[in-house]
Amino acid sequence: MNNFVQRVILFFIGIPALLASILLFPNQPLPLWNLLVVIFSGIAGSEAALLFRPELKKQEVILSGLTIALLTASAFFELIFQAFEFVIPTLIILLLFLLIPVALAGLKDLPSLIAGTVSRIALLAYPGMFLIFLVKISSLQYPRLKILLFLTLIFSNDTFAYLAGRSFGKRSRHPFAVSPNKTVAGFIGGFIGSAAAGSLFLFLAPEALPFSLPTALPFFFLIACTANLGDLVESACKRAAGVKDSGRFMLGRGGVLDSTDSVLFSAPFFYYIVLLFCR
Repeated sequence: MNNFVQRVILFFIGIPALLASILLFPNQPLPLWNLLVVIFSGIAGSEAALLFRPELKKQEVILSGLTIALLTASAFFELIFQAFEFVIPTLIILLLFLLIPVALAGLKDLPSLIAGTVSRIALLAYPGMFLIFLVKISSLQYPRLKILLFLTLIFSNDTFAYLAGRSFGKRSRHPFAVSPNKTVAGFIGGFIGSAAAGSLFLFLAPEALPFSLPTALPFFFLIACTANLGDLVESACKRAAGVKDSGRFMLGRGGVLDSTDSVLFSAPFFYYIVLLFCR
């Protein structure tokens, strides 16, 4: 089965499933969406662990994924039990469990143990702390519209960047060594795509954002910029690990981390900017 057929199958299965997770169940905290985020964050965490440390054993990879899934789930618990904060205590407990072996280690094992501990702590930041904002977006007013707008901005940026790169990339500069296939033409096409798709979404559903269109356009460009940054960071991680894809979970698209890299850096910006202007 070639790559194109796999992508078509993923599109006709994945998109309806994604929409169902957002649109089903009328009330917050959007349980299907957040359950999907928790599951996929665990897979992305396992993939990131292998990128950072390819020598990890299978049980260590699984444990890394469970750690990231637990961190993301703690953000979901905050939505369910709004009177208590879960993310920070969960993060502190996870850090303690990671650091206790360092304190008890012998001098001979200390260098390798510290190196392993640092990589595990890095996982809590990337992708862990970034992924929790996919849950936090569902706590905003009109959460379905917010999530759909966010995904529209990300997917339109990726799609138009691909189309512009294919159409005009041969005559354009390739400015990034970590991702040599990306071109200036592709980036410009992505920005235009995000701005156009976001503007159309805002016209059809003005309650999605408390912005006028002139105010929203810089916001759309910012989300496109951070989406590109997330893609470049993941490309750098893969290049350092010497692999083409982070995994094989997504048909035709590699791993879950390959499919979520664009949302990692853009989700916090989307959440905090909307939160600021919604007050």
